Amino acid sequence: MAKYTESLFVSDEELEIFELTKVGLDHNMEEFLKEKKAISLGFARQFNLNLVLGDKAAAPLIHFISTAITSNKGKAVRKPTKRQLICLFANLYRHHCIHPEMWTRVNRRNQTAMPKVNNPSGIVWKTLAGITDALVGLGYIDLVKGTFDRSNKNKKQKNKRSRIRATVKLIELFENHFKLSFKDIGFHPNSEPIVMKGPKQKDKTKPLIKYWDTPRTIDDRKLIRAYNKFIQEQEVIFPWSPSRFIPDLIYTTRVFSNGSWDEGGRLFGGEFQNLPKENRSKITINSQPVCEIDISSCHAVMAFAEVGIDWFAANNCDLYEFNKAGDWPRDVVKRAFSIMLNVDNEKSAIKALVREATDEHWSHSCKQVDRPGWYHHLIADMKKAYPEIAANFCKARGMHYMRQEGEIALMVIQDCLNCSIPVLTLHDSYIASREHSNFIQQSVSRAFKLLVGVNCHLK
Repeated sequence: MAKYTESLFVSDEELEIFELTKVGLDHNMEEFLKEKKAISLGFARQFNLNLVLGDKAAAPLIHFISTAITSNKGKAVRKPTKRQLICLFANLYRHHCIHPEMWTRVNRRNQTAMPKVNNPSGIVWKTLAGITDALVGLGYIDLVKGTFDRSNKNKKQKNKRSRIRATVKLIELFENHFKLSFKDIGFHPNSEPIVMKGPKQKDKTKPLIKYWDTPRTIDDRKLIRAYNKFIQEQEVIFPWSPSRFIPDLIYTTRVFSNGSWDEGGRLFGGEFQNLPKENRSKITINSQPVCEIDISSCHAVMAFAEVGIDWFAANNCDLYEFNKAGDWPRDVVKRAFSIMLNVDNEKSAIKALVREATDEHWSHSCKQVDRPGWYHHLIADMKKAYPEIAANFCKARGMHYMRQEGEIALMVIQDCLNCSIPVLTLHDSYIASREHSNFIQQSVSRAFKLLVGVNCHLK
């Protein structure tokens, strides 16, 4: 989940000032500049292969741009390339609407082949790179090449994927000349809501792979498409900042992992999923204020249920404060629990714990982190605190719980569709108008009991 906040963002103008004034400054300033640049480039979203512009908006715009590229490059832009341009512009404009300084992450060389169903606009990354270069030359796109781009000579650059962003010139073309608006952005009619990822590759990516339908995937696809149609008819407004509220664009997909229907299965949707909780409370659905209902300690309760223990019936207390082995703070215990449920070995757990401790500055509130080998003590203390499920730590069981989580979400969605109630799903939490709070709570509780076999606590 993105950790960006507007107060931390560094604009191009600010970076330019830094660059102009850095001469003669010490090494600390050099590091400061690198960090500022990393923050800027980190403010990005992945290229969405399903985004398109409406036909009426796209046709004259694509004709104009194609003519400009042909004039500049001396090479005609064919129909397949025009389809890719439509997808490219939908991404650039969507991200500009979220925030003018937002980047789009893209590949600049061909990746592992993906199923056609997951690429409805027929995006070819090398072709898109060529289009991007042409648009950079015309002043329509800003480009920062990543380490995966063979043409990038800056080997020390830390960002992996290239970043692109619409320039002021392109936005003016969109809005002033062709009267483009947010309402012109949508999803390809052939977008696929059931996605399967393969095992992790050497470059740490999990490519999309082909699968064969089952009776369950057919039913899930029908339900998710009905939900997407319904939720896109609602007005969902989210707060990007205290003074900036913008409409969300939601297309939900269910994503499985490692080529297995038993792993993954979470639902992913709109930009609201990237917001911190305090901002999500300010979302409105059809102009109505919302409530957010969370399943307390969701995966942990599922882990105990898997070994036949109904945690809340047996203990009736906060799962992460049940046994303060080693006197670790609750937040550390909670994060360690999640990590140890999701990794497949202790070595990976240690790497994840060290990374989390660094990113979240655990040493400020947890003096134990100052001890050499503190992560070994934490892992040992976690096993002592939760002996009933110790055997399932570091066995990647989290993927199994994500599948249950997704199934619960689909049951809640079905209940809400039956009553025409808009609901937003965020893994183990649900956002809906306050007037529907009791309905959502009853639906979530019923689905959890049916699928997991024990009761859940909601907060």
